[in-house]
Amino acid sequence: LISNEWEKVVAIQKKGATIQARIDAMKASLDALLSTARGQTLKKSAPSLLSSGYYRQFEKKLWEDFRRGVASVQWPDAQFWHFKGWLALLQLVLVLLITAGILRNRAFIEKVDRWRFIIKRPLSAALFVSIWIIGPFYGVMDRTWSFVLWAVAGITAARLIGGLTSDYRRRFGVYALALLVVFLQFCRLIALPIPLFRLCIFLIALGGVSVCIWQNMKIARHGGPRLYLWGMRLGGLVFLSVGLLELIGYHILAARILESSLKTVLVVLLGWMFVVLLEGWVQFLLEMKLMDGIPRFRANAEIIEGRLTNILGLIVFAFVTILVLVIWRLYETVGEAFQGLFSVGFSVGSWKLTLGIIIIFAMALYVSFTVSWVVQGILLEKVFPKRRVQKGVQVSMARLVHYGIVFVGFLLALSFLGVDMKNITIIGGALGVGIGFGLQSIVSNFVS
Repeated sequence: LISNEWEKVVAIQKKGATIQARIDAMKASLDALLSTARGQTLKKSAPSLLSSGYYRQFEKKLWEDFRRGVASVQWPDAQFWHFKGWLALLQLVLVLLITAGILRNRAFIEKVDRWRFIIKRPLSAALFVSIWIIGPFYGVMDRTWSFVLWAVAGITAARLIGGLTSDYRRRFGVYALALLVVFLQFCRLIALPIPLFRLCIFLIALGGVSVCIWQNMKIARHGGPRLYLWGMRLGGLVFLSVGLLELIGYHILAARILESSLKTVLVVLLGWMFVVLLEGWVQFLLEMKLMDGIPRFRANAEIIEGRLTNILGLIVFAFVTILVLVIWRLYETVGEAFQGLFSVGFSVGSWKLTLGIIIIFAMALYVSFTVSWVVQGILLEKVFPKRRVQKGVQVSMARLVHYGIVFVGFLLALSFLGVDMKNITIIGGALGVGIGFGLQSIVSNFVS
């Protein structure tokens, strides 16, 4: 009996090894294909737009391919709605609930300055949130339904971002960027023939250069923010590069630069929108009645808001950077980008110092100082006065708490750096001996 079971186990292991070998082979083949595709990006892939070879492509077959591509776009079939229709229904219910919630709590939302743009566009906010909540649950989607969802997400995101500015020109610019991204994705959806797709990209680049030059001249005459001016200059350079590359036949590279640039701008603007929303949450928390009982919080509300906003802004900046790396296809997935970005560093012997470790080290110290500042405020303004502790003792105990919290934060930061805690123990012992012999009077006065 044992022999038979052992043979079954061995057979299963052999099957597992065979499957793993196939997976490894498929992965190697996929990596080779990706490497080849990346290599093709920098090569000339089509005739020049000014050559006769390009115009000869406009024949009867080209228009047949165009009609065939348009006809291939069909609404999801009955099988899709049978298995995933409940998700679409749930999404619709979520949109209605969020919209009703925003309208019902309009007065409450208006109290927070940074949330007022949501009131202007409640349906856009509801659609945007519902797509980001329900979208991942669809899994592998029908390509038409996937395009519809992400097109709605892009347009509603542009609507929300546009609500953050009162300048109609900038709002129109955000809408135009979103519509260009949607249009390029639609061209992919219908498999637009390459000659027509190239012509579209060239015309978009030509229009983009014209708009950027016009805006630069307008800012030069009437003045304007320097950041907006440099953005227009950079945008004009990108559109000019795309147009020239498409003109001479580097179609793959031109399309990659155009799509990636447009998506990068939208992602950066989305990051800005999320920072504004998070600033609103910080403002809301600091204005709660719970904070009225702590005068230190109320008196230093701007400082606290600034510190919390900086932390949240750094977190959003990190996520935006990761998404930009994925957009430009330096990494295939967000997970790979996260791991690759935070593993950048150098080694000193067996000790490796990476960007992720440095960020965690700095965050640990920053958080420890912030927590210490908050705890000191609570002790000095809420705890000690009720117990009638003398003023000098209050200050001394608050400083001791400060040193303790910062010391713990420093130890945690060193542990994140990979420093052996045994070495820290030795240093602490030596420091204790030094205090014991050389600083007895200072320490005794401080403690007393």
